Amino acid sequence: MLGVVCVIASFNSLTGSEPVFTHTTTIARGVTKAVGRAISHANEEAEKHAQRHYDAREKFFERRRRLDELSKAETAEAQPVPAVDELPRRKQSQSALLLRMAALLQHDAHVSKLDEAAVDQFFPKWRRSTSDSLDQEEVMHDLILAVSQLSYTASVDGEHKQ
Repeated sequence: MLGVVCVIASFNSLTGSEPVFTHTTTIARGVTKAVGRAISHANEEAEKHAQRHYDAREKFFERRRRLDELSKAETAEAQPVPAVDELPRRKQSQSALLLRMAALLQHDAHVSKLDEAAVDQFFPKWRRSTSDSLDQEEVMHDLILAVSQLSYTASVDGEHKQ
């Protein structure tokens, strides 16, 4: 653009300055107006685009809020808290601890005693590392857990029989 103005100005200086200068000024004003209109139009389009973007974003967040509310409502309706009768029944054979405890007894004729090899195999934490005696805290922990599992099984069996 500047190059065109310079060419016209140099031509004007050769032929006579007044008519060419007026003509060049008119061209420069026309170009300035055209550039100003183009910038205004671009700004208006950018504002419209930004508004469409914000509107689409609001619609997206509104749909997302509705979906979250629906999923929360469906979750609350679909998963009621089970009653005690509906809890899964735990069978005695499902407890690995009780099975390991049952394997500790060695039956000889009419006498039952603790099988030392089974204790070492199934409950290695029961043995103290410094001696052959049993660690009473570890033994009590497993015994309490076993009694708890037995009492749960007995209470569930009792409720189902009634």
